[in-house]
Amino acid sequence: MKGVIWGLAIGCTIGYIMRKLQDDGKLEFVGEYADKCYSKSKSELKDVVDAAKSKAEKLKEQLKNVVAKTE
Repeated sequence: MKGVIWGLAIGCTIGYIMRKLQDDGKLEFVGEYADKCYSKSKSELKDVVDAAKSKAEKLKEQLKNVVAKTE
């Protein structure tokens, strides 16, 4: 029970400190950093998908060529 009370007290204290930092505008960089990382990862994922589609199309053409040669 003592541990639960300590946990609640520490959690409330950290929550209060975070709220004060947010009100003072000292946590805005975290949002900007998260937005930057999200945008970067989204564009990198799009590049990976495009590369995978390109390779799939090349394999499809190669497979068609092999099938056409064997007929």
